[in-house]
Amino acid sequence: MNENKTVTHCEGECGCCGSVNLEFGPLEAGNNGAHYPFMCKNCGASGKAWYNIEYSKTIME
Repeated sequence: MNENKTVTHCEGECGCCGSVNLEFGPLEAGNNGAHYPFMCKNCGASGKAWYNIEYSKTIME
């Protein structure tokens, strides 16, 4: 059975084995944030590293 596992506070590390040897895909933006799909080159686990998007400023041209 394949269960989805949510792991928090492991930015830049594999949530399964703790390795930093990750291969990231391109940034994908959505309505509630953005994520990088990744695969761990150590154990083969894959997932998405989610980031919040916060408004910063408006620049008029």
